[in-house]
Amino acid sequence: MQTEQNQQAIVALGSNLNEPKAQVENAIEILSRKFAKDFRHSAIYRTEAEGMAAHAFDFANAVVVFTTALSPLALLGVLQTLEVEFGRPSEHQKNSNRTLDLDLIALGDHAIASTELSLPHPRAMQRRFVLSPLAELIPDYRFPGYDVSLDVLLAQSPDLVMSIW
Repeated sequence: MQTEQNQQAIVALGSNLNEPKAQVENAIEILSRKFAKDFRHSAIYRTEAEGMAAHAFDFANAVVVFTTALSPLALLGVLQTLEVEFGRPSEHQKNSNRTLDLDLIALGDHAIASTELSLPHPRAMQRRFVLSPLAELIPDYRFPGYDVSLDVLLAQSPDLVMSIW
């Protein structure tokens, strides 16, 4: 695997199938073992399904933060492999039910826009289910290339029914 200098990684977790809270708890445990350096996680939030069919189950969402020397693409590969291990097909439709979704939100100050990966995650700044748990961990965080506080982003994000699970 390619390595770089240690940098802060932010990963959002989500699940709405097969006991979603347990899926997220298990993924947090595995990630904490793989990336023990400076590992922290938010509370797990119960979130209404957004942008999905009306009968979709609620999501369990959380954010983890850790330090890694992996390159962006190498870290993405680790996350995608874990999704598959949790039963998510490597080829899946957008806004579909899932046992585990791991989104690389940011890695250090990388700004990338490619077919494989975009950093910071292009929709993270509009997603309350990412912003709220991230604010719990790093209240003063600002996305690379954007001089906007999480408080402002949260105030601008669409309303979403969320509660700590």
